[in-house]
Amino acid sequence: MKMPMKTKLMALMLGLSLLASMSQEAAVARSGTENRPALIPLPVKVERGSGEFVLTGKTTILTDATMSGVGRYLAGTLQPVTGFKLACKQSRSQRAGAITIRLDPGVVGLGDEGYRLEVKPDRAEIVASKPAGAFYACQTLRQLLPPEIMGQQGPSRDIRWAMPCVLIEDKPRFPWRGVLLDSARSFHRKQYVLDFIDLIAGFKLNVIQWHLTDDEGWRLEIPKYPKLVKPISKPLAWMNDGFYSQADIREIVAHAASRHIMIVPEIEMPGHCHAMLINYPELAPVKMVERTGEDMPCRVVDLGNPKSLEFFREVLQDVFRLFPSPYVHLGGDEAETGVWLQSPMAPAKMKELNLTDPARLQKWWMEQMAKFVHDNGKISMAWGERLDLGMPLKGQVVQGWRGESAPAIQAGFQTVNSENPYTYFDYGNVPGDGQLGVLPLDMVYAFNPVPTSGLSADQESLLLGAIAPLWVVSEKTMSRRLFPRLLAFSEVGWTPQSRREYGEFIGRTRAHLPRLKAAGIDYFPAPQLVP
Repeated sequence: MKMPMKTKLMALMLGLSLLASMSQEAAVARSGTENRPALIPLPVKVERGSGEFVLTGKTTILTDATMSGVGRYLAGTLQPVTGFKLACKQSRSQRAGAITIRLDPGVVGLGDEGYRLEVKPDRAEIVASKPAGAFYACQTLRQLLPPEIMGQQGPSRDIRWAMPCVLIEDKPRFPWRGVLLDSARSFHRKQYVLDFIDLIAGFKLNVIQWHLTDDEGWRLEIPKYPKLVKPISKPLAWMNDGFYSQADIREIVAHAASRHIMIVPEIEMPGHCHAMLINYPELAPVKMVERTGEDMPCRVVDLGNPKSLEFFREVLQDVFRLFPSPYVHLGGDEAETGVWLQSPMAPAKMKELNLTDPARLQKWWMEQMAKFVHDNGKISMAWGERLDLGMPLKGQVVQGWRGESAPAIQAGFQTVNSENPYTYFDYGNVPGDGQLGVLPLDMVYAFNPVPTSGLSADQESLLLGAIAPLWVVSEKTMSRRLFPRLLAFSEVGWTPQSRREYGEFIGRTRAHLPRLKAAGIDYFPAPQLVP
């Protein structure tokens, strides 16, 4: 896990963040959320009209053939609470009392994920160039309805399902808006992952970096290596057993795709491999001893052993088949390089390659894996430590977390920004909440994924977006780690920087809290949200 030492700099940042929060609270009074919908993330353009459109059991959903799946999705999400079984029909015409969803490839300036939503007193219309944009318009439409639409109980027939008349034009700031789900250290049940996908899709996130292997457990079934998912000892209270069969993976990936979410699998290498090495000790550089607490005798595979390369190549072949994502994350971080000097094979490999530093052996090894990924038609990703070893192979995506995003972009690499502490949702919401660090709501909102000023337009285009890690977050603690900070993070990735203002966001978030309550979300009571 990537958790740097607590320094005076972080303390200073926290202090400045809290002071900024206090001063910005005064802006809440002028947020004007009572005059416009409290939408999260904030759209690019919102114009409030007069009147309202009322959803009834007679409302129909009209789509063209391309958008029929989006129409069925919308009907399915509205039915449990409203009790309305809305008819979905294919039609290119508009009519009174209908919600129309149509494709228009010629719509200008909205991109693949943008949309135009217009609500009139007698109808609503969604226009997008791709189904993803229409899907996100449906999330906005749901937020226009009363908060009870997010409810988990049966039909609420005594509610008037009205939405205000508006004209919304919207599109995301970044193509990647995601979270890292750490199911390796704390296993998440299949149904939980399916529900998690639905939850984050509602706030227009579109990437899950799925951390499936680490020292505490290997969670992905690989038939050729059946012992990988064999449980190891669990000396720490938060560790648990479990793994995903390949059928589970296919089901989860398909569900994510239906919500326009790309799952990027992360297979850690050559470090963070303790669990794997316990069950396959022949790939370790030293004799394996199972952990008894925080300390682990060995976490790295033997880079001098040719079977290590063979092992990971065979694992990745299964990963390529299971995950349609163009991207595969190879980890590459926090490897204890000195252990390789104790191996009977690694020093010989270093001599063969004319290397004197074991860290350079890691660079060579990661390049072999990155080339293998590329040769199989995929794009590899790795953590920012790759820059410490020298520039990675061209085409690899760098994930920065300690300031690496700026130098990676300046060197011409595509980059995902997960800067610590601004994105680290495993940190506490306030001092005393958790044992790692503190990430208050206003610090999340203050994060700008563009890592430095002065970048050219071409350089800024290399920034794919931002991912918020949820390291070692269990099902039990997930809700309060996510909310309300996920609301802020959704705007970091979606809303134009020029449109973001913290005090105004707090006003909308307060208005949004009844929706979280209706959805049964146990959010953290951030002090900024207390009237």
